[in-house]
Parts: sequence; C-alpha cells; structure tokens
Amino acid sequence: MTKLSQCARCKKDRRNCRYYTPEDDTDCPHYSGARHCAILDDKDDVGCIWRMVLIIVIAIIVIIVNLSGVKVTFAGVASAVLGGLFVLLAIIWLICWGSDSIGKLLKRVKTKKNMKTDKTKDVEDVATPVNNSTSELPTRTLLQVALHRLNLQYEFDAEQNFIVRYQGETFRIVAEDENVYLQIQNLRWYDAPLDDIDNLSLVYRAVNACNMRDMVRLVYTYDRAENELSLHALYDVLWMSQIPDIEALLVASFEKMLRAHHLFFHVMEELRREEFGRIN
Repeated sequence: MTKLSQCARCKKDRRNCRYYTPEDDTDCPHYSGARHCAILDDKDDVGCIWRMVLIIVIAIIVIIVNLSGVKVTFAGVASAVLGGLFVLLAIIWLICWGSDSIGKLLKRVKTKKNMKTDKTKDVEDVATPVNNSTSELPTRTLLQVALHRLNLQYEFDAEQNFIVRYQGETFRIVAEDENVYLQIQNLRWYDAPLDDIDNLSLVYRAVNACNMRDMVRLVYTYDRAENELSLHALYDVLWMSQIPDIEALLVASFEKMLRAHHLFFHVMEELRREEFGRIN
C-alpha cells in the first residue's frame, strides 16, 4: 500500500500506518465498503466499547423508568418499545461490530505482550539457569550470561576482549564464538628489573618450575623501554553450555590463576633459600 492508496485514517497526523509499503499499490486494508476502518486503533477500540455500553445502559434505564410506573400510557409503551429496539440494536452491534473490535483489541494486547517478552528475552535468559536450557549459546553470549549471574562488571578492550576485575586483579578474557575455549589472561602481575641478574635467574627457574606443576602457564615479556621483565598468567578453559554449574567453573578459573601467583612466590622463596644455603 503506497501513500496514495492509504485511507484518511492511515494518514492521520500525517503518519503512515504499519501497512505502508512503497512498492505495493494495493488498496488500504482498513477500507471495506461502508465500514471505513475495520481495524481500529487501541484508543478507538476502547471508545467503541464504551459507546456500546453507554447505549445499553440508557436503553435499560428507559425501559425501567417506563415500566415501573403504575399507569400505562401510549408514550410509556412507545418508550419501552423504543428502548427494546435500542437494546436489540446494541446487542446486534455488539455481536457484529463490537466482538470484532474486542477480538482485535485482545489480539493487539497479546501481540504487545509478546513484543515486550521478546524485548526482555535477554534479561530473562540471564535470570534463567544456563544449564537448564537445551539450546547451545554462543561462547561470548554464554560468558556474558555467567558474568551477569556472578554480578561481575566487565568492559571491552580495543580487540573486543572482556576485561573483568576479580579479587583486586584484572583479567582479560579472549572469547570467540568459533572457539569452545576461553583464554583467561592475567597480564603484568609481576615486574622485575632487567639489570638484576641474580633475581632474573630465580624468576626463570621459578617460571619453569611452576609450569611443570600447574596448568596455568606463566610467560614473560621484556619491556626494553622500561628495562623490566613482566610476568603474565594464561589459562585455557573449556566453555560450553553443557558444562554443569558453569558460573562456578569461571570462579574456579579465576581462583586457580590467583593460586598460580602464590605458587610462583612460594617457589621463588624456596629458590632463594636454596641459593642462600648454597652460598653459606
């Protein structure tokens, strides 16, 4: 239906109705013979219903007033007959027109309810336990749901990786929908000066020892400008909707990376004692 084929109601307030399509030149679906608009707005539906109720009430009042008197007059009988006709017409109107309007109003209310449900679907998905869902969620969506349920705030870096803060530490989570694994990264949680050769030697040995003991991988990078060595922790996590209690898995992964810190410092202390004992 183009602009030219729209009825006056469609072009009310100079706005096109929902049936407007520039490429379709069919007649306005609202117009049908003597009935100008078979499909009414919500406000018109309500007004139509109230008008019918008002007519019925007036007709009933006329009948009661005229029949309640003791004296029966021609005017009273005529009023009663007219009142009966009013009631009959109102009933016919209610059946033929009002039922259609009421049905469309109820249908429109149901449609709006469904639209509201669709808009809040994501929120409801968050509130629903992930593992009760039979459908598989994409990796990134599943991560967002888990973070929301854990009440953990997150943001995105330039590469669209998740930045999450937990227990005072900042974690970067690399999540891709094409990959069922997450890589959780804890970057630059330990720095060591490059000119301290003895300490660097202990760092290298501690990193190797920790990587042999734990699944959290410790790696280091050099920053020549700052003259520092920086340690980073990496942990790969299988991330699928079928995993039970997946939020607990995410928390356990964070805790595991924090324990990797403690393991590193514990190994460093052991190595220092070993070196001190060897020197003495």
